[in-house]
Amino acid sequence: MGRLILTRAAMSLAPAEIAACFLRHAQGDFGSVCADDFDANLDAIVNGGRILSFYRCAGQEVYVITETHRRVTTLMLAEEY
Repeated sequence: MGRLILTRAAMSLAPAEIAACFLRHAQGDFGSVCADDFDANLDAIVNGGRILSFYRCAGQEVYVITETHRRVTTLMLAEEY
C-alpha cells in the first residue's frame, strides 16, 4: 500500500476507524463499491492499476485509494473525492 496518507478532513475520524479502513482495504475488502469498481480492483491487483474502496464509518462516507504505482494509499472523506 505504500505510504499511508490522510486528507485534512479524514483526520477527524478516530484512529481506530482509520486503521480499520486501511486494514479492510489491504485485505481486499473493498466495502460498498459497485460491481464495475470491484471487477476493476481485482484486475488492478493482478495487472496493475488504481484500487478503490468505499466504506461508511462513524456516519461518514470514506474512500481509500491505492495509486497505480503502489507508493501511496490515501484515505479521504467522500465529500473530498
